[in-house]
Amino acid sequence: MDHRWGVRIAVDTPVVLVYPGNVTGRGRMTEVSASGGFVRTRFAPPDLVWIHIAGEFEEFEGYIVRHGRHGIAVEWAELSPRILLAQ
Repeated sequence: MDHRWGVRIAVDTPVVLVYPGNVTGRGRMTEVSASGGFVRTRFAPPDLVWIHIAGEFEEFEGYIVRHGRHGIAVEWAELSPRILLAQ
């Protein structure tokens, strides 16, 4: 059962992921909500690492909170990123 909070919005945005040490990877942001998002990627930094996500129109920061079969879940450092306000 899924216990995450909030309404999720489907998106399809290419992103660049950067975590400490300037280690980078690429992915696609596929879901966003007020508290976090999901990025489809093969890039697999460890849980609870601070990550910077740069998209075409938006940049986000937060912590990796979960690894899924196809990517990572991130909890935003700041609630309700601007991408949600544009939806």
